[in-house]
Amino acid sequence: MEITFVDQPFNDAQYIEGMNAIGKIGYRRVELKDGRFASFGVDNVEKALKDAGLGVIQINTYFDVVHGPEAVEKSLALNKEIIALAVRFKAPFIRVFTGPLGDAGLGTDKATPQIWKEATDGLRKICKEGAKHNIAYAVETHQGTLAENTPSILKLLEMIDCPNFHVNLQIPLKGEEDVYESTRCLAPHVRHTHLNNFDATGHSTYLSEGVYDIRREIEILRKAGFDGALSVEHAYHHQPVVDVAKREFEFLSGIIRDLG
Repeated sequence: MEITFVDQPFNDAQYIEGMNAIGKIGYRRVELKDGRFASFGVDNVEKALKDAGLGVIQINTYFDVVHGPEAVEKSLALNKEIIALAVRFKAPFIRVFTGPLGDAGLGTDKATPQIWKEATDGLRKICKEGAKHNIAYAVETHQGTLAENTPSILKLLEMIDCPNFHVNLQIPLKGEEDVYESTRCLAPHVRHTHLNNFDATGHSTYLSEGVYDIRREIEILRKAGFDGALSVEHAYHHQPVVDVAKREFEFLSGIIRDLG
């Protein structure tokens, strides 16, 4: 298993210093949103990561395959752009959502059979294009999408039926209080994780202190053969971010050592 870092807590002005600090902690790869390339510049991102000794594990983008043929076509075009970036940065994964989040989101309660067909047909085309370049896709589990609970995620996997379509697990799932059972069910399909924890009020906190037992979560994944990335996400719940990143790296490193 590998510990990776989502670069989101650092804005563009902080990016070079932030990435240098992340590299010095011991992280070897990061994941970043496609918007970073637009705001900071592809060449600038490449230089910052190279100077920090960092690679890219995953590029996070935003497809929309649930709002009709036009949205699907735009996603197919976007996919080609992200593939080019993934090839350039040697990123093995592209993170996907099935559609926008928030008020424009479309979850399983609103998804008609036609929407399921259009969405999975679109994602299958996306996966097949990526396969030409040895790129895999990891659908992030998130409320308000077609990947919001265990049954819907398994349905996506079955309908898309592509060997390079996997799960980017982020607990909890909608309507599933037992996050460990959710993990057991999905573990064979998980290739990437976003690790978060929350205090009793629902606010983000350190992985070692929240309501979820992250060690138990990782043990379940490991038992199922998981050997992917444990990605530290939302590391801005305390300041400074670098201290949070260091604490989480040490916590996860200890778990990896214990599990062997």
